[in-house]
Amino acid sequence: MQPIHKGLANKPFYDHTPQGIRSVRVCALSGKLPNGNCKETVTEYFPAGAVPKKKCDMHQEYTVCSSSGKLPTPYCPKDQLKVSSVVVIPKDSVYQKLSDEQLQEYIPGAFRSLASLGSYDYNNPKQRSAFCPIHGENWKQNEEHSNQLASEANQLIRQVRESIKQYSGQMSAQDKDALETAINKLKEALSANTPSKEGSGMDTGKVKTEMGNLRAIHEKILSRIPKEPAKDPGIPPNPDSTDNPEDEKGEENNPDKSPDPGAVTPVTPNPSSGKETDQQQKQKDQTIDNK
Repeated sequence: MQPIHKGLANKPFYDHTPQGIRSVRVCALSGKLPNGNCKETVTEYFPAGAVPKKKCDMHQEYTVCSSSGKLPTPYCPKDQLKVSSVVVIPKDSVYQKLSDEQLQEYIPGAFRSLASLGSYDYNNPKQRSAFCPIHGENWKQNEEHSNQLASEANQLIRQVRESIKQYSGQMSAQDKDALETAINKLKEALSANTPSKEGSGMDTGKVKTEMGNLRAIHEKILSRIPKEPAKDPGIPPNPDSTDNPEDEKGEENNPDKSPDPGAVTPVTPNPSSGKETDQQQKQKDQTIDNK
């Protein structure tokens, strides 16, 4: 069946509101007065005695992920959590007669009760559709990889800037411009957010490419800079020199050094030998007396 309004201009229901009829702005989902959480409102016409007086009870506040508008997963960043509007089906609503599949088809993201929200389990495959589809385990792994890559890229930038500072006098203006241009391209890749099925984030492929370009330019420029010659450590002291007091001291204490054949070695008398002679003489004198 083709819509009968297709191709027709959008016109108000009444050119002039008839007497006894009032136009009221109501929630497009519940048909009741908006409560501040209603995302969409429409103008409806009611008899003066049948104007809605109750506020919408289908849109209620709950913490959701701002990126998807759905229940937060364990991986949703805390800075993206916010209190927002969710659709909760009242107990007496005709929508309660729908199956879970039908309910999600007609009112995507709707819940049967506010109390049931607390019992939703992210690990339950049947309830997974109620949770944020952006921030999952894959997103967390990609985020960790992106953070590590960003750290390496910033370290490379610091290294190149140190080289520019160290070899400033040996680099040409063209070399410095080439390095600065490559650094700026890498910074742009780090700050750019690329949309994907899991939200938006760093284009890691682009960052790796710019890191490779910067590294190649840096190494090429450094290869043209002459290396400073090694400093002369000086002539080491001659170990055979007699000026070394340690050598002289060593000669005095060296028992293996051969004596000079022409030198006279003084003889030190043995004190014990004299004592032994006196004792023998005394024994001889005593023997003579006894005879």
